Amino acid sequence: SMAVSGASLKGLDLDAWTDRIFDVIERTRSKIVADFGLPEESQRILFVSSAMLTRLRPSEEVSALPYWKPHVDKANVPSYDYSALLYLSTKGEHFEGGDFAFLDAGQHVIVEPRRGRLLTFTSGLENVHEVRKVTAGTRFALAMWFTLSESHAGLDESTWK
Repeated sequence: SMAVSGASLKGLDLDAWTDRIFDVIERTRSKIVADFGLPEESQRILFVSSAMLTRLRPSEEVSALPYWKPHVDKANVPSYDYSALLYLSTKGEHFEGGDFAFLDAGQHVIVEPRRGRLLTFTSGLENVHEVRKVTAGTRFALAMWFTLSESHAGLDESTWK
């Protein structure tokens, strides 16, 4: 079933809310430029491709692909060059499980989700990764992907205003 309402959420300032989201995405983009030494002094070379709020709970799958399966972001979307996760909840406080794991040949590198932690990495085969299964609670993160191809840019503030 479906319910569609013409009513809005009273008191919610959507302009301020979307401005904050775009500020977070732009600050993440700028951090990637700085941390990876991208030459962006004279013109923009890194563009926002996509972003989404993720919610993971026990036994939940995202689309047809279980989120806990190893993958490479660039294999899913070839124009992705850099990936980022901003954790909005903390392991041990809001949920159990849900660690991010880079699957390196020698050893796995585990990143424990903590609210406010920003994880950035290149999107190619050098960063095969998975999210470990959430076993209790709810794990929230803002997932973001960036591209070096202006023609594949998918989000900019002008599309929202």
